[in-house]
Formats: sequence, C-alpha cells, structure tokens
Amino acid sequence: MVGEGQPSVDEVRARIVRVGWNTWRPVVAVQRRMLVAGVVGLAAAAVAHLLVADWLTGTLIGLGITVAGLIVASWPLRDHRLRAALELYSDHIALERDEWKLFTGTKLPSGFAAMERWLDENPDAEHGRAAMLAGLGRLDEAEAAIASRPVRTAQEHFERELLRQQIAANRGGSVDFVALRREMTLLSLDEQRHRRECVAILEASVATETGGDPLPILAAAIEPDGPVNRRAAWALTPIAWLVLAFLPSWAALMFSLL
Repeated sequence: MVGEGQPSVDEVRARIVRVGWNTWRPVVAVQRRMLVAGVVGLAAAAVAHLLVADWLTGTLIGLGITVAGLIVASWPLRDHRLRAALELYSDHIALERDEWKLFTGTKLPSGFAAMERWLDENPDAEHGRAAMLAGLGRLDEAEAAIASRPVRTAQEHFERELLRQQIAANRGGSVDFVALRREMTLLSLDEQRHRRECVAILEASVATETGGDPLPILAAAIEPDGPVNRRAAWALTPIAWLVLAFLPSWAALMFSLL
C-alpha cells in the first residue's frame, strides 16, 4: 500500500523511464546514428555494384558513401564528454551483466516484464531481489528486502547504501552523495571503479530532474588512463571504424562475384 504523499508504483516506473531516457539520450542518439550509417552504407554499396559495371568502381563508390555516413554519424563524438559517457555506458553495462551472472547465475533481465519474471522465477534469491524490486518501483518491498538481507562485506554495505539512495531519489527525496562516497572509500580500487560509475549515474539522473547536464558528471567518472572495458565500446577505436567502413563494400563485392 502506498502511504500518504508517497508516489505509486506506476508513478515511480514513469519516473524511472523518464530519468533514464533523459540521462542517456545523447549516448543512445549517437549509437542509433552509427547503426543507421552502417545500414545505409551497406545499401549504398550494394546499389553501386548493381548500377556500375566495373566492380572496382562500384566498390570505391560504396566505400566513399559508407565513410561519409560514418563521419556524419560520429561527428558528435568530437565532444570528449560524449565519448567518455559512451565509454562509461558500455563499461557499466558489461560490468553489471558480469556481476549479475556471477552472483545469481542468471542473465541480467532488461525491462519491467523481464524483471517481474525474474522475481517470480527466483523467489528465494538473496542477491538482486532488492535491486529488482527497486527497479520495478515497488519501493516498500525493496526497503523490506534490503533490511532483511545480511551485510557481511564492505561491498555489500555499499550496495545497500546505494539502493537506499536510489529509492530515496525515486521517492522524490534528496540523495546523500557524501555518505555514498564515504562508503566507497572502504572498497578496493578495483571495486571502486564500478561503484564510482554507479554513483555517477545516480548523480547524473538526479541532475536531469532539475534541468542539469548529465554529460559532465558521467564523463568525470571515467579515468583517462584507467582500465575501461571496451567490449561494447569497440566502435570508438579508429581501427574498428576503418573495419566498419570497409565491411559494407566488401560484402557487396562478395555478393557481386557470386
């Protein structure tokens, strides 16, 4: 039951969706443009090979169109803050999936329906249950799950504090970032890397609610010379861009030789 003055589950879910979109909108926009550029390049290379009799000329035309599309798509990445935010987004998602698999043995659910299904299929799960409930807007249940879970390590203590602050934000209250960062200093350097990203994402989401710019906050959480998991951010590397530029024309060339 929702207490007087407390947001309903539907209201919390609406806020989660709105804040998430506002926080990551610049990053998602760049990713979409990159995808469109690749598809357009592939189509243009195929058409060039159909219309141009000489396969070398067709390949060069298709390659040129592909490169031009990729330049247009990647133009916003001139902003170092956006590049860093994309790195953080990719790094954070990869780390979240790895840790979830390690602690629960299951795939990290995405979307409200998948999260509800995970809760139904794992009723006795100790790790992750509070996070799922909080992500679904079931804040009272999430707080009860947090209170019932034993805390044995500094990492678990930080996760509990992080969830409490996320719940406070979803209720429309204030977030104690000083307390979060104090808890983070008790972790190992490797553990701090991921938790620093978690705090930055929460801080950026709070900033968007007051009309602030999330990019500087997200960018600051990436260490310039630190270890970054680039499994999902490979497209930021020059070699990957070059490979991506050649792939459509190469595919069209192979098709034309069949």
